[in-house]
Amino acid sequence: EFSQDTLQSVVNRDNYTPRDILFRKESNDRKEIRFGTDIPTASLYFGTFNKLSTGNYNVSYGIGALENNTTGETNTAIGGYTLYSNTVGKHNTAIGTS
Repeated sequence: EFSQDTLQSVVNRDNYTPRDILFRKESNDRKEIRFGTDIPTASLYFGTFNKLSTGNYNVSYGIGALENNTTGETNTAIGGYTLYSNTVGKHNTAIGTS
């Protein structure tokens, strides 16, 4: 079960939350959109992200961005589905849509 945090409750706790901030859609056919970090891999994301990824130092911003990444490291993906098919690639930067 995810926390029902609001931005204000996160700020009130010194800008720290142990869980992703979840932006929910009312429709069940949409993907959940999250803002969060993956501490073990030092990765940051906003949108969707493969939480099973073991690749370090990745940044993704957008739905589907780096969604299939498994071990790829130091990638930056900005835009819907950027680097969506990347699984093991390293040192990539992509801006736009797939």
